[in-house]
Amino acid sequence: MKYTALFLILFSSLITYAQSKNQIDQQALQQTQELMKNPTERNKAISQDPNAQGTDKMVKDLMGANSEEMYKAAADFMPYVVEKGKGDPNKMNEFIQQALRDPAAFEKDLPSDLKEKISSLAKKAKPLPQAGDNKVKTP
Repeated sequence: MKYTALFLILFSSLITYAQSKNQIDQQALQQTQELMKNPTERNKAISQDPNAQGTDKMVKDLMGANSEEMYKAAADFMPYVVEKGKGDPNKMNEFIQQALRDPAAFEKDLPSDLKEKISSLAKKAKPLPQAGDNKVKTP
């Protein structure tokens, strides 16, 4: 469950990206998923956004060699987040913020395939820093 919050932090950055659009349609969702799965294009986008750079560093620090798997899983989560926010970036952000406040409730309501992805990633992640350690910050 503690790694659910990390996953949600990654989504916070995606929502920031999505807020540049008024409504997330199927094409925008597909483009965002492709961006998440394509390291070259993703790195180009990250290089242009300081918030994305911070999130990317955090993902790499915690996931190490499994960072790419984290981004692919995040792309798989996008349809769920878009559905929960009804395509509205502000509602999507509200959904993510609520999930950050209560990751256990968020995880409880996830479809089983998405729960399995988080569980698999959690097994591959490095230990989270201890409370008071300032290495991991939300973007």
